[in-house]
Amino acid sequence: MRNLLLITSVLLFPFQSFANQQEACSPCSVAHMLEAPQPLISYFPEGTQPENLDFDIFPVSSEMQIGKIQHMIQRVPCGLYLTVGSERGFRAASMSDKITALYLLDIHDDIIRFNIINRELLKTPTRQEYLYLRWESTFQDWKNLFQSVQIQYGHTNSISREDFLWWEENVRELGRKGYVLPEYLNRVGSAPLCTDTDITDEEKNIDLAQVLDYKTGNYLFYNDLYDRLHQLAIQNKIYTSKINLLDDGQLMQLLAYLRSIPMPISVLDLDNLYFEDYLGQDAYHRLVPYFLTLGRSNSVLLVMNNYKDYACGQYQSYIGFTFENIPHWPVHLKMQDFTDSIPEKVHDLIDGRLYEGEEKLPEFKTS
Repeated sequence: MRNLLLITSVLLFPFQSFANQQEACSPCSVAHMLEAPQPLISYFPEGTQPENLDFDIFPVSSEMQIGKIQHMIQRVPCGLYLTVGSERGFRAASMSDKITALYLLDIHDDIIRFNIINRELLKTPTRQEYLYLRWESTFQDWKNLFQSVQIQYGHTNSISREDFLWWEENVRELGRKGYVLPEYLNRVGSAPLCTDTDITDEEKNIDLAQVLDYKTGNYLFYNDLYDRLHQLAIQNKIYTSKINLLDDGQLMQLLAYLRSIPMPISVLDLDNLYFEDYLGQDAYHRLVPYFLTLGRSNSVLLVMNNYKDYACGQYQSYIGFTFENIPHWPVHLKMQDFTDSIPEKVHDLIDGRLYEGEEKLPEFKTS
């Protein structure tokens, strides 16, 4: 496996604490916050992948309504959006001008590969040009962009024809993956064969695009959201690292880096890592406290939960917690137990809830 997949983009700075620092960037600006990143040796040897990665990989986000978090991340302090995964992080970071850098972590090579390629494609000036490069262009079009970026900004990358072919297979070929609905909506803007029972039952077919709000918070549709990501990209404020968060050595290296950079964590987006298929809730609850001193009281932890299957898709709910609120969690709280306990009729009500200060979580009775 090529070195492209295994580069971690970080730059060390002298230690600076932000836990009690007052907001110092209004309006937020990405300019001069970080210099161009320098490569650090990969956490994993070249050509290897950790064992027991028994879960589905989604380079293109499976979340069709991530825009529901927009109101939460527009209230955070200026700083770093720290997240796991790929496309979902780009979308989330585009929704707020408080985000001064984006740092995407993951354990899987394909996710890192998507992040690196997408970061470079985002350096094209306009959303329309990006959509062409994402879905229609030749590899020569990519090379032309990279040459232009090198001339204008001095940026270079190692993206090859092999990467282009991977992109064609994993992003452009909608029929290759089992879960194609999100990117199909992004590209075609229609899903007329969806039904809550049987896709062959024409009487119950609906066009999901006429029902679902899949555009809010999606930089593929809005110039202002795209422009935010473009600015982060051309100023080298988008980083990606391959990491196993269950490995204490790698975690300590990450935390040391985060302490060294001159910005706090604005959003800690650990997605659904508390699922047993990923970190598991015990490891999740050991992990979260490490990050609290690296943000501010109004920084936000985002939690995603899959809660509904309907009309060709799986749908998510989102709950946020300010860093100030997390120490007030019940001592017995386990995140998956909590999300599993939410009654079906309550999910739509709690979806998008931000818990602040000393606000208490509801305790749902389970049979």
